[in-house]
Amino acid sequence: LDVSGSMSGTFPGEINSKIGIAKSSLLLLLDRLGPEDSFGLFSFESTPTMIQPLKRLKDIDLKQVKEKVRELDANGGTSFEPAYDMATSMISSVAASYPIGTVENRIMML
Repeated sequence: LDVSGSMSGTFPGEINSKIGIAKSSLLLLLDRLGPEDSFGLFSFESTPTMIQPLKRLKDIDLKQVKEKVRELDANGGTSFEPAYDMATSMISSVAASYPIGTVENRIMML
C-alpha cells in the first residue's frame, strides 16, 4: 500500500484522499477473501514496512490488520522498486510449497 506523501492528495472530482480510497479498497478486499486465501501486506514510501506477513486468512487476526490499515497516513517519498522486490520475495517464499498450477498469485500495489 503506497503511503507516500502524494497519496494525501485527491483525484480530480474526488473529495476523499488517494490514501483514503486505497485503504477503503483494501478493507473491502479483506472482507471478500475466504479463510483459505492467503494475504500479506506492507506499506511503502521511501522504504517498505511489513504490516502482515503472507499467511492464510484463517491464521490472521483480521481485526488487528484492519486497525493497522486504518491507522496508516500518507507521508514521505516514493520508492517503488524496494516495494516491488519485497512483494515478489513474499510470493516466492511460499510459492514453491504449492504444486504448479494449483494456486494463483497476485500482487496488488495500491
